Amino acid sequence: NAQVSGDQEVLITYQGKTCTLNVKVNDPILLSITVDGQKDTYEWGENLQLGVEAHYSDGSTVTVNEFQVEGFDNEQPGEQTVVITYEDKTCSFKTTVNNPVLVNISAESQKESYEWGEELDIVVTGTYSDNSSKEITDYTVEGFNKEQSGEQTVTVKYDGKAYTFKVTVNNPVLTSITAVSNKESYE
Repeated sequence: NAQVSGDQEVLITYQGKTCTLNVKVNDPILLSITVDGQKDTYEWGENLQLGVEAHYSDGSTVTVNEFQVEGFDNEQPGEQTVVITYEDKTCSFKTTVNNPVLVNISAESQKESYEWGEELDIVVTGTYSDNSSKEITDYTVEGFNKEQSGEQTVTVKYDGKAYTFKVTVNNPVLTSITAVSNKESYE
């Protein structure tokens, strides 16, 4: 039986004569492996999800669950060459890991209450998919009017993300009065 590896006894008969021959059927030889599921681009932190198949000399194909992966770091942005190894066969592909993406923004107001006419004083911070954060300076602000007293809902926006908080602009304070007259004398 050619499908079963190991030592076998073959009975040969020809013109009424019979003889026995001992043979050894070898295991199928691994010819190659193929990989599917690879992508051109991975997001920062995204894991590989690959399928690996082993192709043998007897025409069989087997799905492989235990294989080695080298050259892939999902926390290292840039182009990478990934090498998949099963037994003595390898297959490789190129991919790119994207930079971390902005997850959210936050804004911290240096004050809860502003004087009438005073500029908004905030620090805006972006948090990224790698858990890093950095200060953002090119944000937009909506809902703040330094010349309108009362509570205001302020929305800070950057790169499709928004953060909302409240501040109060105080009523203007009268600091002095100046009298001006166009007459030199009064009766």
